[in-house]
Amino acid sequence: MKKSCPERFNAHSKSKDFFPIKQYRFDTINHPIVQSKKLCKFRLKTILSHQEEQKLEGLIKSLQSSKREAIRISFYEALRRGKESLQTVLLYGLVDSMERGHAARSKTFTVALPNAEKKVLLELGKELDLSEKEIVRLAIIWLAYGIKYEAITRIHKCQRISYDKLADKWSKENRGKAPNPRMKKLKEARDIEKEILIAMDEGAGLDSSNIFFTNSWTKLNYNYNHERYEVYAKKHGYNINHLNGWEKKILAIMIMFRFTFKQAVDTYYEDRREADKIMRLPRAEFLQHIRDNQE
Repeated sequence: MKKSCPERFNAHSKSKDFFPIKQYRFDTINHPIVQSKKLCKFRLKTILSHQEEQKLEGLIKSLQSSKREAIRISFYEALRRGKESLQTVLLYGLVDSMERGHAARSKTFTVALPNAEKKVLLELGKELDLSEKEIVRLAIIWLAYGIKYEAITRIHKCQRISYDKLADKWSKENRGKAPNPRMKKLKEARDIEKEILIAMDEGAGLDSSNIFFTNSWTKLNYNYNHERYEVYAKKHGYNINHLNGWEKKILAIMIMFRFTFKQAVDTYYEDRREADKIMRLPRAEFLQHIRDNQE
C-alpha cells in the first residue's frame, strides 16, 4: 500500500491546540454489511499475532461496529478494490511473514458470515495464492493499515467523521475533569512532530550518504549514462532492464564507489542497520539528530 503523506497539523482546525489525539472514525450505519439481514451460518478462521489483534481492535473503533461487522466490512472493501490493492501489504499476511508485528502468531480467531461472502473471499485468496487463514488475516491488516495511513479515506456508503466533530465530542465528555497526564504527553509528542516538520522544511534532514535516505539509482543520472551502466551491469551478470529494488541499490553502490559486489553488499547492510537505528530513536532524539545533521 502506498502510504500517503497527510497534513498532520491542519492550520484551519479549531481543535488542533487542545486535541492532539489522531483518530479516524467512520459512520458505518449505512454500509451494506451493517444493513445486511443475511444469516451468518458459515465460518472462516485465521491466526493473529498480538499486534495484529490490536490492529483489529483499532479497526473496530474506526468503524464503530461490532467485531464481526468490522471483519466483514474489511472483506467487502477488499473485494471491491481487488487483488492489486491487497498486494501492497501482502507480505504482512503471509503464514511465514517475519515482518515486525506479524510473526509469532498464536491467537486463533473465527468469524461467522453468509456463504456467499465466504465463497467470494476464498476466490480472492486463490487469485493471490493464499490459504483461508492468510486471506482473512490480510483483509483485516489491509483495511487497518489503509485507514491508519489515510490510503483509505472512503468506505462504501460511509461518511468519515471530521476531526473537529471528534474533538468537540471529546471536549464535552471531558469538560470539568482534571487534566489527563496522558493528554499532556500526547501534546508534547504532537509538538515534537511539529518541530520535526518545521526543521525539515528549513533544510534539516537525514544523512544523504546513507543509501536508505537517498535514491542512489537516481543519483547515478542513469538516463544520461545508460550504455555505460548497461556494460557495467553485464560485466557483473546483471540485465539492467530487469533489476529489482535490491539489485539496483547494490549496482548503484558498486558504480558510485567502485566497490566489489561483496563490498557493496556489506555497505548495503551496514547502512540498513544504521538507518533502522536512526528511525527507531525516540522522537525528541530524532529531532536533535536531524538538526545536528543540518549543522
